Amino acid sequence: MATVTTELPLAGAGALVQEQQSESDQVSQWTLMRWRFLQNRLSVVALILLLVMYIVAAIAPFIAPNDFNDLDTDHSFAAPTSIVFRNAWPSVCPPDPALCPRRQL
Repeated sequence: MATVTTELPLAGAGALVQEQQSESDQVSQWTLMRWRFLQNRLSVVALILLLVMYIVAAIAPFIAPNDFNDLDTDHSFAAPTSIVFRNAWPSVCPPDPALCPRRQL
């Protein structure tokens, strides 16, 4: 009959096994979450859109034509402004009929 011999691992063999582990065990949990997040295309697109909206909200006071506290109380019950094409570009006429003769108040 054949005999089977098994050898017990040496004390230093555990260190070799730990060195051969994959690199994903060597990185932080935040790095693993970032890798997982970047694999999902929809989440990356949503993050980009969210960042664009935050940037636009941050620079809105500089690019807005009017102050957000300005109210036109003279024309509070006027009809909505109509879009008129001038020189092939759409524009909105003010409520004053002298400035936009095609609009009827």
